[in-house]
Amino acid sequence: MIKRILVLLLCFLWIGLTFYRPAGLFQSIGTLFTYSTGVFSLRSPDAKVGNIELKSQGKFEVDIHIDIIGIPHIYGKDASNVSFGMGYMHARDRYFQMEIITRVVQGRLAEVLGKKVTSSDIFWKPLEIEVKAMEVLSELHVEQPEVYKQLMAYNAGVSFYIDQEKPNNNSPEYRLLGFAPRKWESHYPVLLSWYMNYMLTYKDRHAEREQVLLSLPANLIEELYGLNNEQYPFIITDTTFTTVIPENSSPVKVFGKLDKQTETIGEKELRQSIGSNNWAVSANKSATARAMLCNDTHLDISLPNPWYEAHLVCPEFNVYGFSIPCSPFIISGYNENIAWGITNGGWDLSDRFLLKTNPDNKNEYWYEGAWKKMQEKQYVIRQNNAKDTVVKQQFTIYGPVVHGEKQVYAQKWYPAGKTSSVISFNYLARAKNWEDFKNALSYFSYPPQNFAYADKQGNIGMISAGKMPLRYAGYKGGLLDGSKKHREQFVPFSSLPQQFKPAQGFVYSANQNPANTDYYIEYDFHDTYRAKRIFQLLAQNKNLSIKDMKAIQADRKDIGIEDIKALIKKYKKATGKWKLIEPLEHWNGEISASSKEAILYSYFAYCLRNTFQKILKSEFEITEIVNNSNLVSFLLKNDTFRIGEKTIVVNDFLEECLKATQEHLQKDFGEDYNKADYSYYSSFDIKHLVHFPGLGAKVTDAGGNVNTPNVNTQRVHGASMRSIIIMDEKPKALTVLAGGQSGRANSSNYKNQLEDWKNVLYHKAQFTAKHEELKNINNVISIKADE
Repeated sequence: MIKRILVLLLCFLWIGLTFYRPAGLFQSIGTLFTYSTGVFSLRSPDAKVGNIELKSQGKFEVDIHIDIIGIPHIYGKDASNVSFGMGYMHARDRYFQMEIITRVVQGRLAEVLGKKVTSSDIFWKPLEIEVKAMEVLSELHVEQPEVYKQLMAYNAGVSFYIDQEKPNNNSPEYRLLGFAPRKWESHYPVLLSWYMNYMLTYKDRHAEREQVLLSLPANLIEELYGLNNEQYPFIITDTTFTTVIPENSSPVKVFGKLDKQTETIGEKELRQSIGSNNWAVSANKSATARAMLCNDTHLDISLPNPWYEAHLVCPEFNVYGFSIPCSPFIISGYNENIAWGITNGGWDLSDRFLLKTNPDNKNEYWYEGAWKKMQEKQYVIRQNNAKDTVVKQQFTIYGPVVHGEKQVYAQKWYPAGKTSSVISFNYLARAKNWEDFKNALSYFSYPPQNFAYADKQGNIGMISAGKMPLRYAGYKGGLLDGSKKHREQFVPFSSLPQQFKPAQGFVYSANQNPANTDYYIEYDFHDTYRAKRIFQLLAQNKNLSIKDMKAIQADRKDIGIEDIKALIKKYKKATGKWKLIEPLEHWNGEISASSKEAILYSYFAYCLRNTFQKILKSEFEITEIVNNSNLVSFLLKNDTFRIGEKTIVVNDFLEECLKATQEHLQKDFGEDYNKADYSYYSSFDIKHLVHFPGLGAKVTDAGGNVNTPNVNTQRVHGASMRSIIIMDEKPKALTVLAGGQSGRANSSNYKNQLEDWKNVLYHKAQFTAKHEELKNINNVISIKADE
C-alpha cells in the first residue's frame, strides 16, 4: 500500500512540474487529491462482476461475455451488431488510447499534452489526413457498403459507451491531464491506418543511400549493401508469381555536392528493429496432422498494449484474434476455416527528389524545362498552456519540401495518400479458402505486410501484400530527379511475392527480403539472423508439435555468433587482445540474462560494425550502416581491402575493434568488466503511452536481442503479442499479450499478462459459436434495442 501511495505522489509531482502555472498548481494538486473528485474516486468499469443490461437508444442488440482476463466474446445477429459491441468494448477499456491515436494523426496532440509534443503535430498537420479520411469514408459508403455499415455501427458503439460513462469512470489519465473525453467522430476509425503506416513504414534515407551509390564501386556496394546475395534467405522461395519488368529511366543528376546530413520531415526515423515473426506449418509437416500458424508482432511495447484480443460471432462469421482499438476488425487471427498472421513488409514507400532551385528565387524549382513556383501553406498548431504556433510548409508536385544544408528536396511518402486496407480485414473474417484469402488481400495497400496463411484442409501459404511502387529498372534506393515528370506506377497484385502449398511444408517471415524480383522493393533490409534461426528450427527433419511452436517463440539463440566464430578462427592470434573474446569460441549464442558471453558478443559485434562505419564516414561521409552479416562475409573474403585512399589490413582492423570493445566494456562496467553479464540489457521499463510515471512496468531477466526469435531490447521493442493457432476441425489457439486487455491503470487487467508474456506462457482461447460453452466468464453485458 505504501509503495502505491508513493507512486501516486510521484505522479502528482510530475503533473505539477509538467503543467506548472504559478497561480494554479496547488489548486490542481488539491483537486487531484480530493477523494470525491480526484483520482482516488475513479473506478474501472470492469471491476463490476455480474450481469449488466443496457438500452442502446437505437436498433443495436448484442451480448458481450467477458472472461476473467478481460477478453470479450461478442455475439450479435449480424456483423453490424457485433461491430457495435466491439466499439463499446474498445471505448470501455481503451478510450484514452483511442483518443491519443486519433489526435496524433490529426496533428492535434499538443492541444492536450502541450508543447513537448508539438513536433508531432508539425509533421502531421501538413499531411491533411483528416480530409483524406473523410473522403475514404465517403468512398466506402458507395463502393463497400458492408464495410461502411460496420464502421458506422462501431462508431455508434463507441459513442454509446462514452455518452453514458460517468466522470468517475473516466480513464485516470483524463483526470491527471485535466481534460474530458472528447466526442467520437465518424471518420476516426479510418485514421488508424495512417497511424500504423507511420509506425511501420515511415523512413527516408535516400540522400544517405545516394552517397553510397556515388562513392563506392559497384562490387563494394554489392558486397557491403547488396540484398540479393547468399546472406539473405528470401520469404518466398518457390517462384509461383509472375514478376513484372520495370521501365528504364536515366539516373538522377546531382547539382553540386550532396549534404553531409539531411533533415527528415518526420519526428523520428523508423527504428531498425521494427518487425515481427510469423510462420505456418502444413498438415504433412505437423505432428498434430493439422496446419498450424504462429504470429508474434514486434512493436514498441507500451501500456496499454497496442493489441486488444476479441471474439466476434454472428451468422456472417465467427472470428477470433487481435484487433487494434479504433477499428472493429480482427487484424491477426482466425475463423472457422482459415488463420492468418502478419509481419511488417519493410518496403521502401518514400521517394526523395533532388530539386534544382532558382538562384534568383528560392521558391521556384526547375521542372519540365521551366521554373515552377512552390506552393506554401500555413498551419496553426494549438498548444495546451501555450500560444498557438504557426507552421509554414512548402509543397511541390511531388510532395512537401525538405531543406538540407546545401540541397533542397521534395519527399513523396506513398502511405500519406488514401488507403483501402480496412476492406481486406472485413473479407478475411469471412474467408473460407486460399482464393478468398487472396481476394481479401487484393484490396490491401498500406502498411505492407507479409500475411501467413493456414486452413482447415492442412494447406499453408504466404503473400507479401500491399501497394508497391514500381520504380525504374536498376533503381537502387537513391535520389530521384526532381526536374522531370515521373509516372506513378504500382506492381500488380498478381506480381507480388506469394506462394501456396510449398514443397518444404512450411512458410515463414521475419521481415527479410520477400523475394528475388526484377523490381525494386527496399534498400535497407537488416541482418537476417532471426529469419535464419527460425528456418533452422522449422527445417528440422521431423514433424513439428505445438511444443515446438512454443519453443521457437521462446528461442533466444543468436546465430550471429557463428559469423564471429568464423572471424576468430581465421584471424585469431595467440596473444594480445584476442584473449578478450576467447570465451566466444565455445559459446552457443544463447542470449540469457546471466550470460557473460552474451555481453561480450554484443559489445564486440557493435564495435566491429562501428569501427568499419568510421572508415566509411571519414573517407566518403557515408552514414549508412553495413549490417554484421555482410561485413563479416566481406572480411572473411578479403585479408586486405581498399576504402578510398585507405588500404586496410583485416588483422589490424580487428585489433582496433578489440581495443574499442575493451574500452567500451571498461567505460560501462569498470575494471571488473570481465564479470559483467547480460542482465542489464535484459531489464527494461515498459512506459505508459504518454509516459506517466508509475503507470508503466518493470521487466527483468527477459533475455533475447534483435537477432533472436524471442526479441527483446532495452528500447522496449519485442513481441507485443503471441499466438499459436491449430487449424483443427474446430480451431484452437494459445495467446498472450505483453500487458493486458485494459488500458486503465486502475484495472486488474491492465498488466496482468505481463509475467506470462515474459516467461512465454499462454492462455487457451475460447473459440465457440455458442456462448453457453464459455467458461470463466466474469460478467455479461446485454445491450438491447430501445424500442
